[in-house]
Formats: sequence, C-alpha cells, structure tokens
Amino acid sequence: MQSTRFDDAALTQIKHAAKHEGVSVSEFVRRAAIERAQSAPQMTALEALGDFVGFISSGPTPLTGDDPFGDALEEQHQREAAESRALREQRRAR
Repeated sequence: MQSTRFDDAALTQIKHAAKHEGVSVSEFVRRAAIERAQSAPQMTALEALGDFVGFISSGPTPLTGDDPFGDALEEQHQREAAESRALREQRRAR
C-alpha cells in the first residue's frame, strides 16, 4: 500500500474529477498513476541490468599468437597507411 499527500487545492481538484468520473478518489489516483507510468519511456536493457553490467569480469583473453583475422586486419592497416603516406607525398610534390 502506498500513501500520497496532496495540498488542499490539488485534493479539491482530484475529488471533483473523481466525482465527475463516478469513481473513488483512490481509484481515480490509481488510474491516473498507471496511465502516466505507461506513457513514460520504457526501461532500457542497460537500465534493467545496470547493477550487473561490469560486475562479472571474465578477464582478458590470452593471446595465443595464432590470430589469422587479427593478422589480416594488421596487414590491411599497414597497406592503407602506406597508401595514405604515398598520396600525401604526391600532393606535396605538386
């Protein structure tokens, strides 16, 4: 059970609105709160799991030296870097 306090002006408005809808003040407030909560942005997965994210550490993956994908990426990077240097040198020579 939850208890909520309203100032006199708000309580008067709430009572009037509840009477207009033909429900009790409690039911009126309950419906309004649920409607408002449902229209609020939903919790993201990170918010839902926020207390657990980063809590468990699997540690670094040991490098075995046998990484064909990593080797291919390194080769590509070296080629692109060399091409970029060559283009810069050509532009400077103009």
